[in-house]
Amino acid sequence: MSEPISEAILVHSAEYYPYTGDDAYGSPAYGTKVDLTKIRISRARSVYINSLGEAKEDKLILNFDCVNSRPTGTTFKHLDKIIYGGVSYLVRVSDDPSGDATAAHHYRVSLVGS
Repeated sequence: MSEPISEAILVHSAEYYPYTGDDAYGSPAYGTKVDLTKIRISRARSVYINSLGEAKEDKLILNFDCVNSRPTGTTFKHLDKIIYGGVSYLVRVSDDPSGDATAAHHYRVSLVGS
C-alpha cells in the first residue's frame, strides 16, 4: 500500500452533504452536514461531454486521504454536495486512484459548479 498523503499539504476544509435522493418536488435532498478537515482542494481544468452532448467543466479536485483526512471512513458519490469557500459544488465522480483493490489509499473527487 502507498504512503498516506502528507498532512503538510492537507491544509483545506469544507462542508460535505451526502445526497439522499430527490424530495417530493423533484429537488435534490441532502443529509446532515459533515465537516471535512485535512483535505486538499485544487483547481481543475478538464472538460467532459455528457450523454446529452453538453460540455461541462470540472471546477475543483478534492483529495481525501483515507488515513489523515477527517472524518475517517468518508466516501463520496455522484451528486453529493461540497461547500468550499462559500461556494456550492456537486460531486461529478469519485475515483480511488491508488490501484489497490483491497483498500483505498485516497479519493480524488471531481467537483462541478451546482
